[in-house]
Amino acid sequence: MMNMWYNGHMEEQNLNENLMERLESFIRNELGIKIIQGFQRFQSGSNSKADYLLKMKLGQYEIRVLTEVKGHVSNLQQVKKFVGLATEFQGMGILVAEFIDFKIKEHLKKNGIGYFDLSEDIFIPLNFKLEEDDSGIFLDC
Repeated sequence: MMNMWYNGHMEEQNLNENLMERLESFIRNELGIKIIQGFQRFQSGSNSKADYLLKMKLGQYEIRVLTEVKGHVSNLQQVKKFVGLATEFQGMGILVAEFIDFKIKEHLKKNGIGYFDLSEDIFIPLNFKLEEDDSGIFLDC
């Protein structure tokens, strides 16, 4: 029984890492955006609903990118916690998945959250929080 759990956990971890490597490669090679720090496990507490953090450079700005990795996303409940965390995050949030339903993509866009899926459909929001202060500092392009 434990061996089945371990094998399933390892397969999920391999999928997550594969998706993150593809995102990182796409950002670097296709978009020409410099990655300062590759993906690392994200730790923000036991109730966190995010998987990885990476850092990239847009012009003069260093941007922290919070990511959640999923398989097939077709229901808003699957990403509800991540959407809440990403909207409050100092930086940018991106959902990375094998497949993301059109309704979910529209919801993410509306909330200023990016996405990337295996078809290499990508949305990177250029309106995100860079630092926290009373007014907030936003990069609007």
